[in-house]
This record gives sequence, structure tokens and C-alpha cells, in this order.
Amino acid sequence: MQDDKLRYLLGQRLYGRQTAAEEEELYTLLQNEQNEALFLAVLTELMMDAPERVPYDAAQWQPIQERILEVDAVGTATPVRRLWWKWAAAAVIFGTIALAAWQFTGRKAPVPATQAERYKNDVMPGSNRASLTLADGSVIGLNEAKEGVLAKQGGTQVTKLPNGRLAYTKPDQMATVAWNKLSTPRGGQYRVTLPDGTEVWLNAASSLRFPTGFDGNERMVELSGEAYFEVAKDASKPFIVKAENGLKVKVLGTHFNIMAYPGERSANVTLLEGAVEVNERRLKPGEQALQTGNGIQVSETDVEHAVAWKNGYFSFNNADISTVMTTLERWYDIEVAYEANVSHLRFGGGIQRSLPLSSVLRILEKNQVKFRIDGRKITVLQ
Repeated sequence: MQDDKLRYLLGQRLYGRQTAAEEEELYTLLQNEQNEALFLAVLTELMMDAPERVPYDAAQWQPIQERILEVDAVGTATPVRRLWWKWAAAAVIFGTIALAAWQFTGRKAPVPATQAERYKNDVMPGSNRASLTLADGSVIGLNEAKEGVLAKQGGTQVTKLPNGRLAYTKPDQMATVAWNKLSTPRGGQYRVTLPDGTEVWLNAASSLRFPTGFDGNERMVELSGEAYFEVAKDASKPFIVKAENGLKVKVLGTHFNIMAYPGERSANVTLLEGAVEVNERRLKPGEQALQTGNGIQVSETDVEHAVAWKNGYFSFNNADISTVMTTLERWYDIEVAYEANVSHLRFGGGIQRSLPLSSVLRILEKNQVKFRIDGRKITVLQ
């Protein structure tokens, strides 16, 4: 019954037929985290069923976005999980529809008649896939490995847990410290609990090198790619992340995201909670350090945008086509070619990372661009 009710209320809202009572009931349902999975499934079903008929009026949808994203009073800490659910509701209701309808030129693009033919070879989204390289050089494929103890190194036990997680358990007395490397391919992601209790979420095409125990005056790890950290507090041992492009992040206990892919023109660190130093520049919560060829610039930012990938979403904020397609390349393990110059297009909004590639491209096609899927090659058309 609950799914039928939610489907009805969302349908009313999407097509602008809701009553005041129905709108209030929908708001109430969206505040309950237990409705998260059902909400996403129902809305995706409605959007995919008739995407070209969904109306979009910025003035009409703005109150919904603002109400779902009601912020707490200044100075009040809001749990990350609560922020994620509020953001997700707004991103899918407001952001996805905005993305489907917002075009740089302001004109609506029709759904092409040949879409089914161009999408006949679909690509599934990424999943929990990674490999673990032990100190002796042996490699464990984590997606094939069974749950349970995988290895013991210097007394530290390495255990595979359900749902794409890896945990390191350190004994009271360390024998020797060895270095391991967790690597995700394109189309993969993974989560690891380090020996000190620090939680790390590793995005696609990334790697994290770390010791099996932190026995010195600091806790040092090395990152290539993107990861979100929730660092266990230990005032006696600063936690240090060395990343691509010479980035060095120093913390005691905090939540932050690092994006530093090889070959990229820039890298950034976004702070959600606590305090960090980025190449000796101190950040406050809600700030991002952006490193380019001109040095490091610190500015306020939307932290939920920075960690959307961890929470199961692509988040685009006035992004150009190159940025969008690079993001999709990493998650869907695809190659992108261009047969048209669409660099003037901009995209904004949130889309679930769990959708098949064709569903994501259908949403993007509302923006005067077309795509063709040929195996794992995606061609951008005019």
C-alpha cells in the first residue's frame, strides 16, 4: 500500500495536479529515511515511463527544493546521514527534473525517435569491485573472494565484510608493519576500515596505499583518485593523506573528501566536519581547497555536491559536457568519442549512480545532445 500511495503522490506532484493536503503528505513521507529506497525506485519508474511529458517550471519547483533542504540553525551540527537523505530527496525530485529540462539555450529538445536503436547495447552501472595488493605482492580480487578472513599480516587481520567492505583489525601488540594497496577499477568502488578505525570510501579508478598498523607519530596513507574519509580521532597521531598533484592533507579527526585523479588539471579537498590543513592552508567546514597550476585557492562550497558520489549520486553544478562524460567514463567503464561540438551545453542536478547508462543518457538528452552506445564506446552526437 505504501508504494501505491507514494507513486500516486509523486505522480500528482510531477504533473502539477496535487492538492495542498497531498503536497503536505508527500513532504511528510520524504522526511522519513525508511522511505528512501521506495522513493527512489518509484520516482525513477515515473521519470523513465514518460520523461518527455514531465513538466518543469523553475518557479513551481523551487519551494519544494527549499523545503526539503531546510537547513538547521547556524552552529547546529547536522548528521551526515540526515543531510544525505534531505539532499537525495531534493536532488531526485528537483535536480533530476531540472537536469532533464534545463537547457543552455532554454529550449526543449524532443526525445529522438531512434533512441531505442542507439541504446540497444546498454551498459550497467559500476558496483563494489576492487583488488587488494598485500605486502608480499600477491593480489586478491575482492569481488570474487568469499566473505571472511582474507589474510593476516604482522598480526593484523584482514576481513572481507558484506556490501563492498574491507576491515583491518590490529592486535594490541604489532609484530611488523606492512603496506597494502586497495585499488578500484573503472566501474568499481569499495570501502575499507583502516587499523585505527578510520573509514574510507574509495571511488572508481582510485587507489589507497596504507600500512597494516600505525606505529609511529603519525598515520600516513597515499591516495590516487577520489576518496571520502571519516578519520578516527587521535590527538597524539595526526592523520596525513598524500595525494596526486602534491596535495598533502593533515588532520586529527574529521570528515573530508579528496578528488585528485592522475592527469587532471586540478585537484580539490572538501571539508565536511572538523579541521584540516591542505599544504599548510587551514580549512573550515564547508570550505574547499582547489589546487591548480596557479596554487591553492580556498572558497566556500556545497559539501553535499562533493560527496554525492559516496551517497549514490552524480551531482552536476553547471558542468560542461567534458566534465559530465569524464565522470560517466569512470563509473561505467566506457570510452567517449565526440562527433559534435557541444561544449556550450551546461548540466545541473542529481542522477542516481545505480541507473543503467541508457537511463542517464536519456536524461542528458533533454539538453540538445544525443548519444549512441556501441559496446563500451559512447559517441556524443548533435
